[in-house]
Amino acid sequence: KADAKQLLEASIYFDFRCIYGNQNHAIQLWDKLFEYISMNQFFMKEFAQNILEASRPPIKKWAWHLPEWFNVKPAPFDIKREATAPLDAAMRVLALQHGISVTHTLERLEKIMEQGYISKSLADEVKKAFDFIMRLRFRLEFNMKDEKNINHEIDPKTLIPLQVRNLKDALKTIYELQDYVYKHVTGYHRIPWAMR
Repeated sequence: KADAKQLLEASIYFDFRCIYGNQNHAIQLWDKLFEYISMNQFFMKEFAQNILEASRPPIKKWAWHLPEWFNVKPAPFDIKREATAPLDAAMRVLALQHGISVTHTLERLEKIMEQGYISKSLADEVKKAFDFIMRLRFRLEFNMKDEKNINHEIDPKTLIPLQVRNLKDALKTIYELQDYVYKHVTGYHRIPWAMR
């Protein structure tokens, strides 16, 4: 069923790969999946809209747009749910749309760029955003004392001004990537206002 919850929960199954055994089984499964996708573009449009509206970076909130001399830092946010997850999801959608079966985000980006479905300039910005966000996230996870209660909340107040600027640029890039993927897959120019 193409309802929001089930589409979101199904998205992780599009990251499968062969770890051990006969790789042909995974290849055949990818081939069958891409065959179904090519016959059902309505699914891809619904999937793209759903997965992109599931989470957006918080970059449109007013605190991110104040000049530095206001000395107002944005509120804490979940770096996994509002940064890495939307970036991964956008690359997953593009990869599915174009028959790309690699599952790592940067490998997907490389293949998509090689095939000409994303500009080199946007791809370079996405790589920079991915690198910065992942470094922040790894540092956060490395410093966690309780492994049972993992919290991916990052507070910009704990960052130096340069890190805040880099974070702002990274979130803006992810936001722009989501808009690009939505337009590319659905044919619509803008993500509906409710998703912005």
